[in-house]
Amino acid sequence: MTATEPTSSVHVPQPVAQDAPPVHRNVHGESIPPLGLWRSLAYAIGGGGWVMVDRLLLTYATVFFLPPGDNTARLPDAALFLGLTLWGAISLGGRVVDSITDPLMAALTDRSTASIGRRRFWMLIGIVPLCGLTAALFMPPDDGPTTANAVYVGVVLTSWYVAYTIYNVPYTAFLADLGQTSEARLSLSIYQAVFQIAGAACVMIGGNAVLGLYSQEQPDGTLVAGADGYAALAALFAGFAALWMLMPVAVNERRFTRPPNPSKSSPFADLFSTLKSSQLRWFLLGTVSYWFGFNTVAQCVNYYVIVLMGKDEGYAALVLAGVFVVIGVTFPVVAPLSRRFTRRRVMIVGALAQALLLCLVAFIQDPVVGTVLMACAGVPTCFVMCVPNSLLADLAEQDARESGKSREAMVFAAQAFFLKVNLGVTTALIAGLLTLGRSVENPLGIRLTGPVAGVVLLISAFAYWRFREPEGQPDENLADNLAPAGAPEPADPLHHGTNR
Repeated sequence: MTATEPTSSVHVPQPVAQDAPPVHRNVHGESIPPLGLWRSLAYAIGGGGWVMVDRLLLTYATVFFLPPGDNTARLPDAALFLGLTLWGAISLGGRVVDSITDPLMAALTDRSTASIGRRRFWMLIGIVPLCGLTAALFMPPDDGPTTANAVYVGVVLTSWYVAYTIYNVPYTAFLADLGQTSEARLSLSIYQAVFQIAGAACVMIGGNAVLGLYSQEQPDGTLVAGADGYAALAALFAGFAALWMLMPVAVNERRFTRPPNPSKSSPFADLFSTLKSSQLRWFLLGTVSYWFGFNTVAQCVNYYVIVLMGKDEGYAALVLAGVFVVIGVTFPVVAPLSRRFTRRRVMIVGALAQALLLCLVAFIQDPVVGTVLMACAGVPTCFVMCVPNSLLADLAEQDARESGKSREAMVFAAQAFFLKVNLGVTTALIAGLLTLGRSVENPLGIRLTGPVAGVVLLISAFAYWRFREPEGQPDENLADNLAPAGAPEPADPLHHGTNR
């Protein structure tokens, strides 16, 4: 180059450390700060809220409408077709209808442009209907097996499922948004599981304690609470649940999440696209089958206590207290075990252990054996509450990397779709088994529930054996449509100018 030639500025790229973590930026172009303990807990406590209403339905609805022994049912309990009762048909039909709304709700929340955030907006809409319908379900117009009850339950239960979807789908997807790394998602998932267990314990232990206050001895010798007891517990815990479900809304979504790049495909096209992943399919089969076992115990624990152990609902509170003590003791070891042996292996061992324990339900003869057996089930129950959501969040991140689209809610909706169908099948199957006997004189149907669930749990173990955990990678594809660095941060509409 001669002195008369113009000089040019040449940019020499600087080397970047290969192991440097990716810098995540929010919708304002700023680096996303650490979520922190208090915001993590605020998010996690919402999980305890929706679990409260879920457990109210799962634990008490079947025993409320089809009481044990010779007590008067509140719905006709005769088998309609292949052992399917009216309560089983309503539950299964409602779950099928509800499962169709999951991909629709996922698309709505993934594509929302609400100023307070695409997750918080829909969560706020869902809280009041969900909690109100939970209480209403336990207040049917009649105290006997009438047509009015059947119509009332069908309408309320189907509406409950839709309200549940409106809150639950954006809430679960929020985990993938807030957790910027696999480790952060595992931590959030464990915090979430702590509050889910707390919410379940409040309902399952506290609820049975409430029912114990209303229990009366029936002509067949069983101790069962009346309709007023169930109405009281539903109203009480639905109110608590609403307060817990409000807490995640305190997290400023736009400050702590990355900018979305939502898919423009139809909801069901997105759903089928996510299900093309073989690893997601194995994960869903393993997780849904595992939850089948837990849901069986949750729905049948009062039958086990009243019929097989000869106690009342008040004693069921003590049995469940033992379960939750074991769960609490197990919590601290879940993360170390997951890191040491992988989350997949933890789930395999848990499914096999739960299968064995549930098969032993058939042999419960007295309160001591039943109480110890139920308490031991707390260990594998802790695994299913802590581990799967972190795995699913990793799969959602992997889907976003590979597709270039922000459809985290759709990945969680795929799980919700099958979990809800699974729960409907579980309820219908249990109701069918109970037609074989749910009294002290003939407890055959109750005894069969455990072994049937145990067989399904073997499917869970096999599916997790085939599953491979996704590997964490940088998220280059997710940063394509970031706001310019240095853009001003608008005030959070829910916090009046603060960004907390």
